[in-house]
Amino acid sequence: MRKRARQRAKEANKAKNQPEPGPTHLPRTIGPTYRPCGEGRGRAGPGLVRPTYPGRGSYKTRRSSLVRRWVAEALIDKVGRYSAIDEAEHCFNALSSQKLLLPCDFDGVGKIKSCVVDPLVIGMLKEAIRVEDFLDPNLLPPELALHFSIRNGIHLRQFNRIVSKQENTTVDRQMKSIMKFLKLMTSSSSFRHLRVLELEGYKGFKKRHLKNICKIHQLRYLNLRNTNISQLPTEMDQLLHLETLDIRGTRVQAFNIVLPTLKHLLAGHIHFARQEGSIVKTKEFFSTVRMPHDVTRMENLEILSHVKVSNSAKELADVGERLKLKKLGVFLHGKNTKLNDLFIEIDKLNRFLVSLSIRVQVPVHWDVVDDIELTPPQFLESLHICGVRGLFPGWFNQLQRLSKITLRDTFLNEDALAVLGTLKGLSCLRLGYQSFDAAALTFDDGQFSNLIDLLSLKVLNSQE
Repeated sequence: MRKRARQRAKEANKAKNQPEPGPTHLPRTIGPTYRPCGEGRGRAGPGLVRPTYPGRGSYKTRRSSLVRRWVAEALIDKVGRYSAIDEAEHCFNALSSQKLLLPCDFDGVGKIKSCVVDPLVIGMLKEAIRVEDFLDPNLLPPELALHFSIRNGIHLRQFNRIVSKQENTTVDRQMKSIMKFLKLMTSSSSFRHLRVLELEGYKGFKKRHLKNICKIHQLRYLNLRNTNISQLPTEMDQLLHLETLDIRGTRVQAFNIVLPTLKHLLAGHIHFARQEGSIVKTKEFFSTVRMPHDVTRMENLEILSHVKVSNSAKELADVGERLKLKKLGVFLHGKNTKLNDLFIEIDKLNRFLVSLSIRVQVPVHWDVVDDIELTPPQFLESLHICGVRGLFPGWFNQLQRLSKITLRDTFLNEDALAVLGTLKGLSCLRLGYQSFDAAALTFDDGQFSNLIDLLSLKVLNSQE
């Protein structure tokens, strides 16, 4: 009896000195915008386990892609005056602060750019999904786990058997698997209810594959980044619910489709070439889609980056009045580039614009902009300039919310550096090739008081 009592006391004392075990399940709510799983609209309401589950294993995922996918899945809604994207950003911050999302990369001001999910959390998510009769991750081939909308409860047993017969290398198996899916998906009505399709990096696309994608009429998010596509099919106008289209890193040059619900059009391809006798990649080549003719009919657009316009940028006429763009990226193409029309439209967007990128094919000077009476974009936070030279416009020092500036081929002098030094909000300054016409930069006392990150892209490009 005494022996048993001593044993129980010993076990109790041992348990008391051990740390408390971790949670056996995820919290049902995080932050004011998350509702418990199962509540909300439809069969699968917004919740913690769904937006964070990345598939089989833990994969590196870009922050911007993740929050857009959450919104596309209708897992997060707008709250009051805050948009769904704003709420998704808030939820991302909440999840990362709880260590449910682990950071991989940071930008110049310390903001998380990409993340992974902790393997322990992955195990708990799999169990939660299994209990809730959600899409069983074990039914997904590992090479396809990232590429499907997990919300729809689509079972892939038959497709899994097809994939399992492939006996080539992992890359070949991934390629054949996704191509097989794109070919066979029209035979299953379930696939037509997908909301998210992530196809970044896949090569070997044929016209028939893209046409099959256009039959997924409920699609909200389509990522074709860094694929080999060169043309978008006219059937894409059937995607009446598409909100995000990412064609960056592709050869697509034309976008003549009206997508009434489109919010984010992301395009543009950039690469560097090393000049003869130089170890630094200095020659930059940029290409992107031509400005859509009916862009003002897509009244929900918030991101238009990048689009190619002519010398005078007249294609942007009425954009400032009809759209409420938060991010604008333009590539002025031609030998007689003028900035007048561009900044007239930017003036109309000054209440909304947060990010602006200007690239020119042939270098041009800021001088003409001083002749235009305009209100500086008061909420601008990020500015990318490539090929615009000379002194900054007189209103430039009023951009006190500007936190990130990237410069290339601008040949600025010390006077321009002094203007940048007065921007109290500037925390990240990235200097590309030929950004300053000086052998060395001198920072005076009192300038750049909040600068956190100073990066020379000339060095970075040599490492690519």
